[in-house]
Amino acid sequence: MLFKNIYNFAGKLRELSLMKDQTRFCELQFIEEQLNKISKDINEEETWELLEKAAAQLAYYKTELNMIHPFRGRKWKNNKVGHQGNCQVYGL
Repeated sequence: MLFKNIYNFAGKLRELSLMKDQTRFCELQFIEEQLNKISKDINEEETWELLEKAAAQLAYYKTELNMIHPFRGRKWKNNKVGHQGNCQVYGL
């Protein structure tokens, strides 16, 4: 965990509600359920043959992960790192 020595909440699911401007992120009681659902959906994805399909699906999953926003902190990078890995796998 990169920030474990700085933040006591590093690497742990958040334990408080988050809102930015008028956007409310996933409520606490639904975080784990939503993470499990999106993980299942990603694992069941077929190989993306077309760049357009890959871009659309990655944008969709990035948006969903951002709205779940499972960790505290303004600079949540986990979904970015995951998407970079997916892009490399698919040669994007």
